[in-house]
Amino acid sequence: MTNPTLLWLRRDLRQSDHPALRAAVARGGPVIPVMIRDDQMAQLGAAPKWR
Repeated sequence: MTNPTLLWLRRDLRQSDHPALRAAVARGGPVIPVMIRDDQMAQLGAAPKWR
């Protein structure tokens, strides 16, 4: 049995052209997507794009 792959989703929830998702699925095992919503980061607006 293949170990599961933990896929950390940050802001990009696209499925059709997501390289990390594609790589995780290609491994053939279970994929566990994780997204942590951080309200403090959301308040920064577009500022995190420039880090």
